Amino acid sequence: MINSFENYLKLGKAKRKTPDAEEAKALFKQSEERMEYTKAKDINKTSAKFILQDSYEAVREAAQSLMSIKGFKPYSHEATISFIKQFYSQTFNEEEIYSFDRFRKLRNDSVYKAILVEEGDAKSSILFAKKFILKIQPLLKTKKTTQIIYNKDRNKLAEKAIEIISNAVNRLKEKNHVILGIPGGRSVKEIFESFKTAELPWDKIHIFWVDERMVPLDDPESNYKLAFDSFISELIAKKKIRKENVHPFDIGQGVEAYNNEFRKYKKFDIIILGVGEDGHVGALYPNHSVKNDSAEYFTMDDSPKPPPDRLASSRKMLEKSDTSIALIFGEAKKDAYKGYLDSSLVVTDCPVKLINKIGNSYILTDVKEN
Repeated sequence: MINSFENYLKLGKAKRKTPDAEEAKALFKQSEERMEYTKAKDINKTSAKFILQDSYEAVREAAQSLMSIKGFKPYSHEATISFIKQFYSQTFNEEEIYSFDRFRKLRNDSVYKAILVEEGDAKSSILFAKKFILKIQPLLKTKKTTQIIYNKDRNKLAEKAIEIISNAVNRLKEKNHVILGIPGGRSVKEIFESFKTAELPWDKIHIFWVDERMVPLDDPESNYKLAFDSFISELIAKKKIRKENVHPFDIGQGVEAYNNEFRKYKKFDIIILGVGEDGHVGALYPNHSVKNDSAEYFTMDDSPKPPPDRLASSRKMLEKSDTSIALIFGEAKKDAYKGYLDSSLVVTDCPVKLINKIGNSYILTDVKEN
């Protein structure tokens, strides 16, 4: 009997891991190669058991490739089948799940009990494997995967962030403007410091804020003031960036004026996101402002995190970005990291998951995965 996938996680028969697109590709390629080898074999009384075993292994490897994409590693074959049943029920029907489990049992009987395999079952296993693997292939092709980069040294991670931003700007070199969205908070400190010496084409980069407190620009709580004092003032003084390339939110002018300013540039190209203990990014909080359906900036007066009055980029705005960098720094963010890796959670539960919809997305972290 196949139990729920959560049960296998609790028993340690499946574990969470960092999503790995390269591992998924390698597993799927091995599955295809095994299938090609198996199909070329003649089926007879002697070969039937080996053909069934290899057909089943090809299916299992293909299924495990999906687990790698989702961020899981199986430690039992039943866990793999349960995973497919839970996460891909729209792709594989009950009969296919039953067949997967049936061939698992036949394979185990032949391997561990030396029970003979009927030639008909060997033929059926090949047909099933071909159809099963064919269904998995497009699931792998359409999946966008976030790259997770770990280093205990935040200065090294800041260097990586600059490299990512530089590559993104080069990729967008045909554009007249590159729109960079930046956050407030402590996590971005090293990146802001690195901006002062970064070899970036600041003349074409325009800076907007991902979120802001509803305070004057010179208020100590202002995200703009943090960035201005950290690097923008120096870049302006050295004539690396023009004042008109910097677009702060002015509380006196209001959100509509800020939206009008942003509309001139249409969308973010690159965003940097600090991640909170609850998985929030910008001012998008779990089961709260992340649910806002706006396509532009909006304001709130009931932020779960003080101060209550804030400006926020909407989820839809952020998801249109070309490149995203999410920062998960400090032991206090362990739960947020676990939440991101937990495939049972959705964006409304853990807003940082929105980066998975962005073509080029990265997590930079000094938190070690368990």
